[in-house]
Amino acid sequence: MRGLLVAGCLLLVSGVAQAQDAPRPRGLFVSPMGEPFRGTPDGKAPQDAWFDGADADHDGALTLDEFREDAMRWFKVLDRKGDGEIDPADIERYETVLAPEARGGGFETGGPTMGDNGEVKAADIGSTRVLSGLARFNYLGSPEPVTAADTSLNGGVSPIEFMSAAKRRFDLLDTNHDGKITKAELPELRTGSMKRRGGRGGGGHRGGHMGGSMGGSMGG
Repeated sequence: MRGLLVAGCLLLVSGVAQAQDAPRPRGLFVSPMGEPFRGTPDGKAPQDAWFDGADADHDGALTLDEFREDAMRWFKVLDRKGDGEIDPADIERYETVLAPEARGGGFETGGPTMGDNGEVKAADIGSTRVLSGLARFNYLGSPEPVTAADTSLNGGVSPIEFMSAAKRRFDLLDTNHDGKITKAELPELRTGSMKRRGGRGGGGHRGGHMGGSMGGSMGG
């Protein structure tokens, strides 16, 4: 009996050790067009998973064509009926199932941050701002990147609107204007220390769509 107990304890310790040694998933990243990427067990950063997947020829740079092709692939995922529109039902599913953080409350940034050299540095003067929804998980600070593409404000997003948004967002990220985006050009994600504003569920559904108008100013 004692032998069985000892063997069971050894198996439990071994399992815990293996679990600790296994690569742990990284956090959430939302692509410029709104696709959520969760951490993977292989330890690959979710933003790299998006970039490497969109980089069709694997040359380390995204062209506008590659950026748009990736955007259209994601559009088709969202357009579940395949009727050529991301309609309110598709948006509801996006904001509640695929990326529920879109309905999160606000976060205030501007406190101390970690520099590239690993040292804590003070915030830049005037850098404090409120980030809501998905803003802290994407490069352009858009609280809801999908509805931000709805320039007609009719409650849905057409392929033309989505592709137009893709062009505007590509241009914003192509900081040296050479027609391609490299990882070195992409801004630093600010998902670190943040102070929650408001009560539980702050922002709610209206926060997601209000974020759409804010996101429009960040690249539509």
